[in-house]
Amino acid sequence: MKLYVGIDLALRGPHRAAVVDDRGTVVLPERRLRTDMRNLDALLEQLWQRFPEAEVQVVAEPTGTVWIPIARHCLRRGCRFALVAPQKVHDLRRFYRRHAKTDPLDALTLARMPLVDPEALFTSEVLDVRWLALRRGVKKEAKLARLVAEIKQSICAKVDLAVPGLAALVGDPASRLARALYGRSLDPQQVLAMGPEAFRDLVAGARRRPVSEGWFRRLWACYEAAAAFWGPGDLEAQDLTEDVAEDYAILDTLIAQLRQVRQRNLALYRALDPEGHVQSLPGVGKVLAPALLAGLPDPHRFPDSKAFRAYTGPIPRVDQSGIRRAKGTRSTKAGPAWLRRALYLAAEVARRQDPQLAQIYQRCLLEKGHHHSHAVCVVAVHLADRLYAVRRDGRPYVLRDAHGTPLDRQTARRLAQAYTVPDTVRRARRNREGQLGENVRVG
Repeated sequence: MKLYVGIDLALRGPHRAAVVDDRGTVVLPERRLRTDMRNLDALLEQLWQRFPEAEVQVVAEPTGTVWIPIARHCLRRGCRFALVAPQKVHDLRRFYRRHAKTDPLDALTLARMPLVDPEALFTSEVLDVRWLALRRGVKKEAKLARLVAEIKQSICAKVDLAVPGLAALVGDPASRLARALYGRSLDPQQVLAMGPEAFRDLVAGARRRPVSEGWFRRLWACYEAAAAFWGPGDLEAQDLTEDVAEDYAILDTLIAQLRQVRQRNLALYRALDPEGHVQSLPGVGKVLAPALLAGLPDPHRFPDSKAFRAYTGPIPRVDQSGIRRAKGTRSTKAGPAWLRRALYLAAEVARRQDPQLAQIYQRCLLEKGHHHSHAVCVVAVHLADRLYAVRRDGRPYVLRDAHGTPLDRQTARRLAQAYTVPDTVRRARRNREGQLGENVRVG
C-alpha cells in the first residue's frame, strides 16, 4: 500500500498536511505541523501504526528554504520525498475548486499530485550542503551584478546631467579615466577655464597613455556644449561631485563583495564538477560555469533536453490550433532569472566561438527576421541543450562544424567568424522587425 502526504509549507504560520491512499481517498484528517521533528515523527508514527506495511511519499512545493529540513528528516525516516512546481499545484487546485484557495485544499492537491501527474514530481540533489551553497552563491552573484549595473547607471545619469554625452564618450564608469573626470571635472565652466592643453594633460595622466586628437576634440566639444547649457552658478557641481563620490564608494564595496562571491562560487564549482564539463561549453568561463551547474544539479530531473528547455524559460509559448500557429509569442520565462541571465550571457559569447551556434544566429537574422536579442535567445536555447547533454552524459563538450566534424578552439573560432551578418540587415532589424533594406539580398 502507498500513502501520499501532501504538506502545504508556510514561511510564517503552521504547515498543513493531508494524507491520501493510492486511490486518492483521504485516510487522515487534515492536520497542522511545525518545522519540528516531533511533529513530523508524530504524523509518520500515526501512519505506520494504522498501515504498518505502507510506503510513504511526502510531496511539497519548494517554498523558500523551509522545505529542506523537512525533506532531510523525511528521507532519514525512510520516506520518499518529492517536489512539485507551484504552477502544477495551481493548475490542479483550480480543477478541484476554481474559486477557492485554502491551505487545506493546497495540501490535498499536493497529496493527490502523484496520482494525477506523476511526471510533475522531481527529487532534488540540492539537499547536499555544497549544492545549497552554490545555489545561494550564484543567486547572490546575479543580484550583486545587477546592483553594480544600477550604480553605474546612476553615475552615468548624474554625469549626463552636468555634461551631456560625456558618459557615452568615456565608457565604463569604473575605469581610471571615468573616476578622474567624474571626481573633479563635472563643472564645464571650470574645465573651459583650464584650457584645452591643461585638460589634455589631465586626461592623458588619468588614461596613462596619449590621447588621440579626434577623441579629445569630441571630449572638449562635450564640455563646450555643456557650458552653453549651464551658466555660472546654474549647476551645483560640487554637490553633484559629492553625490557621484558616494556612488563610487558604494560601487567599490559592491565590486569587492562581488569578487569574493565569484571566488567562492568558483571553488564550489570545481569541487562539484572537477572535470570541468560545464566550463568546456563555448562562452562559459569562471563566472558563468557555477551558475549553469547550479541550474542543472541533477540532469535526471528532466526526461529530455526539451523539458530542460522549457524550464530555463527563453523559449516562446506555443499557440497552435488546426492549421494555425501563432508567431512572435512571448517567452515562458519559467525558470529562475539568474539561470536565464547566465544562458543569455554565455550565448552572446558562444555564437562567436562555436560554428554551429554562429550558423543558428546568422539564420535567425537573415532568414527568420529576428532582431539581435531574439537571435541570442534562440542561441541560448541551443546552448541549454548542450548543457543538458554534457551533464547527462558526464563528458566535455566538443566543438564541431556544420557537418559534425570535431574542431579545435582556434579553427572553430575562425569558422564561427565566417558567419557574418551585414550591417544593413542589423540596422533593418533594429528599426523595424522583419524589414530589410532595399539593397540586401537574403538566401
